[in-house]
Amino acid sequence: MASSISSIKVIKEKVASLSEYTSCTRNAVFLPLLSKLQENYNLLLEGGYQKLLDFYRSRSTVLDREVTVYSDPRSGKAEKVVHGKVTHIGKNLELNLSGVKNSVFTGRLVIEP
Repeated sequence: MASSISSIKVIKEKVASLSEYTSCTRNAVFLPLLSKLQENYNLLLEGGYQKLLDFYRSRSTVLDREVTVYSDPRSGKAEKVVHGKVTHIGKNLELNLSGVKNSVFTGRLVIEP
């Protein structure tokens, strides 16, 4: 499944279905997803937030990367808020950037090449 999904081309301004690009079915995608969501929800109920947070941090694609954060364009024109290297993901999923005093809690994130 992963190889067929990775070959899907980016489609802009069009609604698409997985079935148009792969033999993957909704059940093949959503049943494991629902199972994992239930597992993680149960972990939260049992006090396992730190375990989930550690896993999230370990899988992050933004840690140690240069990023730019923009304001949300729904509230007007998107404007650059901050730029820096992500040094830490906080306990509330906020980002700490090198050279930036305050943590980033909101905004549109762009990972720089």
